[in-house]
Amino acid sequence: MKTSLLTLFVVLCLPATTFAMGRVKHDSSDYLRQISHPTFGSAVILPDNTVWSMALPGKFNNKGPHKDGEVTSSPAENACKEIGGTLPTRQDYLQLMKYFDLININDNSNYGNELCYNGEYTERKYCAFSKEGMQAMHKLFPDMNGDRFWTKSIEFDNWMIADFFDSRAGYLDYDDHTRGAKFAVRCVAK
Repeated sequence: MKTSLLTLFVVLCLPATTFAMGRVKHDSSDYLRQISHPTFGSAVILPDNTVWSMALPGKFNNKGPHKDGEVTSSPAENACKEIGGTLPTRQDYLQLMKYFDLININDNSNYGNELCYNGEYTERKYCAFSKEGMQAMHKLFPDMNGDRFWTKSIEFDNWMIADFFDSRAGYLDYDDHTRGAKFAVRCVAK
């Protein structure tokens, strides 16, 4: 009886913001949760304390100077700087994705996705959200709307192209859009 009373006490005393919104992989007991951030407003925090903003109003291009494979200044990056954040990198999105159910889009299975979850595979169009992963992502980020979201990571062989997260398909891509295209923006703070 002591165990059940203790369990009941813990469950009843947890703050409302600690409920699980997205499924965390690999037997982790940490959960993604929605928070109120001083400059982002409504946001999502990961177990590593990276904070993700909701989508900013409007669409932005990602044109501007770059250094070491990252955009250093652009309308998209500057919008994030204005609220105390930065534009996420390709690696930031891969880190976020590993907390959700993913599939190997090469064969539409879960086989081999340990590469995605362990961060060993950094290529685009390999790991994508499964149907369940997409539902969990939309629960945490209801403002996805099928938009494409800029990253600050640029292609090393073509500095005119930056990666983006495709929220309709659920994966990272670079396609043939130049950094002049106007996409949605979500920011991170670490």
